[in-house]
Amino acid sequence: MRKTRCGVAVVVAVLCSLVAVRVHGASRPDLSGAWTLNRDFSEFPSEVGFDPDWHDSDTAGRTGTGRSGGGRGRGRGGGGSVSGGGSSRAGSVSTRFESEEDSRKIRELMNEVKEPSEHLTITQMDAAVTIVDARGGARTLHIGGKEDTVQLDAGPVGVITKWENAQLVSRLLVQRDRELRYRYSRDPVTRQLVVEVQFAEHGRGAVIKRIYD
Repeated sequence: MRKTRCGVAVVVAVLCSLVAVRVHGASRPDLSGAWTLNRDFSEFPSEVGFDPDWHDSDTAGRTGTGRSGGGRGRGRGGGGSVSGGGSSRAGSVSTRFESEEDSRKIRELMNEVKEPSEHLTITQMDAAVTIVDARGGARTLHIGGKEDTVQLDAGPVGVITKWENAQLVSRLLVQRDRELRYRYSRDPVTRQLVVEVQFAEHGRGAVIKRIYD
């Protein structure tokens, strides 16, 4: 009797494991393949980028774009310090300063979103996904939720990539509180590749959707 019960317990454990694997696998679609942009079903807003509401009269008087070439900090820490509760309009120093390198990175990423690649080739593995665009540029995203680095023409940018249910989410850490977020998934009906792009500032920002066949 004891052996029978043990055998039943083993069978139940195996079945539960198989069910868990199937559910886990179903939540992570296969993104691999050669994809072509479907312009008819994709969104192309006239303007993309971060909200420039950090401009004020002080910086605007120094440069036409409100950016300072002598800004301190790089990458995620590129933003200037924020005084406690003060407003830039009230004369406090709460303006975000950008270094020239930060400005180049942002312009490069904006152009990347404005003119999405007509073709994407994706290779998916358990630990990483590699995306190659029509120009041959490759970006390897290591999955696991730990900060990594991707190399732009303008310089390195931190990135965190992980699965969130059925979406592969990649967050490019442009500056403090500023991220360019990519979400990759498969439409459950059409099986098309869905790429959602968001210039997220303090976690908020409009989402642009692109569809690939």
